[in-house]
Amino acid sequence: MYREPGGRKSHDNEIKAFRKIRRTGLDETHMVGYYCSYVHKNVHHALLEYADYGTLEDFMKRQASPQTDNEIFAFWRGILSVIDAIVRLHGPRSNTNDGSESSDYVT
Repeated sequence: MYREPGGRKSHDNEIKAFRKIRRTGLDETHMVGYYCSYVHKNVHHALLEYADYGTLEDFMKRQASPQTDNEIFAFWRGILSVIDAIVRLHGPRSNTNDGSESSDYVT
């Protein structure tokens, strides 16, 4: 929920970021998914995927450290996919010929 003052701007920025993640084709970003948004009685709402893990810090405290090569690989693949999504959201952008934004970041 995003309340005024500043709620609309914060809401719009977050929704723009969630939509951008969806457009990048990063299906496995390990980030909470976005379903839709709406306004009710001047309060802006974003409907997000349910995640019952708490903060990333809480999640990491509850998880056992990766031990095997496969576990270590999976751990870093997950971390790097989050970093990739963040870079695509906040990295340098350039305009393409069709007027849409694209990231200069190459994977």
